[in-house]
Amino acid sequence: MKDVHKQKIAWALLGNKNGSGNKKDKIFKNCMECHKQFSVHPYRVNSSKYCSRKCTRNSQEISLERRQKMSLSMRGKNTKFGDGISVTPLRISIRGLMQYKIWRTHVFQRDEYCCQECKDSKGGNLNADHIIPFSTILQIYKIKTIEEALACEFLWDIRNGRTLCVPCHRKTPTYAGRGLSRTKQHG
Repeated sequence: MKDVHKQKIAWALLGNKNGSGNKKDKIFKNCMECHKQFSVHPYRVNSSKYCSRKCTRNSQEISLERRQKMSLSMRGKNTKFGDGISVTPLRISIRGLMQYKIWRTHVFQRDEYCCQECKDSKGGNLNADHIIPFSTILQIYKIKTIEEALACEFLWDIRNGRTLCVPCHRKTPTYAGRGLSRTKQHG
């Protein structure tokens, strides 16, 4: 079969009866998100799945459980190194977890995105600070893996968090590990 015949058959299957390839011809599909009918150009029939950007965004929302699984899959033995040895220090890996980001957001929301020392509320200038230092919690609970960190309820307790602006956070006695035993710190 010649290419011209294949093209005419393809256009006929797509709803263009004369095989002319006229771009004004449209095909109707059902949105995979809201199930409304919408029209597409024949050349987009295989790639168009949603009727609007809103439906596209809604379909891409990922559940918290799925985000956590994705976060964990990028660590340890599942990394591109494949040897089971994480090249990232534990404290940095924990801070990269979805659970940590959720804890941080909950602390900010509770404190209404406002520094608890000077009442600054500039966006991008705020930190979530552990009142009992993060590294101390890792030491006390003997946390050596991400799984142990996820299981430690105290690490994720928002009562042990507060919102501080960067200048106020730098003034704390334990900022960036100051005043803590460096030999015992993880990572």
